[in-house]
Formats: sequence, structure tokens, C-alpha cells
Amino acid sequence: KIGKVKIEGGGKVNLFCANCIFYLYISGLSFGSPTVEYTRSDVTGYNQELRSNMYQGDILLPEHMSTNSKNALKIEAYKWPKGTIPYIFHEKYPQDEREKVLKAMARFEKETCIKFVPLKSRVYNTFIEIGSTQKGCYAMIGYHPQKNGQGLPVNFQLPECTKYQGTVEHELLHVIGILHEQARSDRDQYVKIVWDNIEKGKIQKWIRKPSPNK
Repeated sequence: KIGKVKIEGGGKVNLFCANCIFYLYISGLSFGSPTVEYTRSDVTGYNQELRSNMYQGDILLPEHMSTNSKNALKIEAYKWPKGTIPYIFHEKYPQDEREKVLKAMARFEKETCIKFVPLKSRVYNTFIEIGSTQKGCYAMIGYHPQKNGQGLPVNFQLPECTKYQGTVEHELLHVIGILHEQARSDRDQYVKIVWDNIEKGKIQKWIRKPSPNK
């Protein structure tokens, strides 16, 4: 049975849309390219110098934010109002690279209830700014109201971070509010982690988040 849930701004999102987002995360992210694991390794490699400032390798978190959820942020304040995500590109972001990001956005819009809209005016105080001014592939997780006129950062080190469509989609999933599946609080109910196979220095990416019920 498909139900309805309320989101910030008085809108409603069909639960089927949430399922679509989850489906995108666990299948098809490579969009005809090599597997997600391969692109995930690339992201980790590009972000080596940023590790101390990132949660699980490629996620920016506000200081006040808790990650005690399963895979998607459940606190209403972290959801994008009406499922709409305004965006702009940094003025120096190349046009051909913009097309790769727009292609990823179009896929989300086709398969989920999420909408990405270009920021053409200051109607929206909170938006994402897509750029390549820093090293690494990373994004701010979820919605966080801004009053300083600055966008929530989404960074793609070029050309490395846009080599595969799956990497672009991966970072946009963080923008929507999706955390990494391998660290879900209920992960061990479904998979067994062979800890000896994890590379040295990367254990923290596999530590389960506390249960939201504890």
C-alpha cells in the first residue's frame, strides 16, 4: 500500500518516491559505467587530504547535526521544502561539465519526486552551489537554511569526480539527504562485514551509526 507523508512547507511526498531514491542508491548508480564500488574508491582517493573534515569520506556536516538515522535524514528541518532543490553553478564551472551534472539531476527527476530548479532570483535563500574550486568530491548533506547568500557546497574536482556518472549521482544523493548504506545502524541484519578485508585507515567508514531508537 502506498501512503503519504508530510514534508516541510505543507507539501506531500508519495512514499513510492522515497523508495525510488533508495533504489537509485543501491542499483544502477554507475549509469552504464563501472560499478559503484569502483567509483566509491575514486571518491575516497580524491578526498584523502580532506579526510579530517569529512564524515565518511565525502560528506560535509554542520556542527549541530546528528547522523543517528538509518540511510536518509528523518528530521523535518533537514528536508528540502516541497522536495525542491535550487542550484547554481560557480561562474568558472565549465559548460561541458555542467551537462554531466544536469544529466544526473534529470535522472532523479525522472525516477523520483525530487526537483532541481536553477536559481534565477533570490526567491530561495537556501540553494546548492556546484563548483570545482577545491580538491575532492563532496557535498553538504541535506537542507540547512542559509541567510548569508552563500550556497551549500557541492564540489567536483575536475576531471576526476565527473569521470563516471555514478560519482555525480552519488554526491547529489548526499544533497538530497542520503547517507552511506554501509554504515546503517541495521546493516548487520543483512550483511556480514569481513573486517580483515578493509584497507588500513578506512575502518571508520564502516562503523555503524547508533540506532535512532537508542
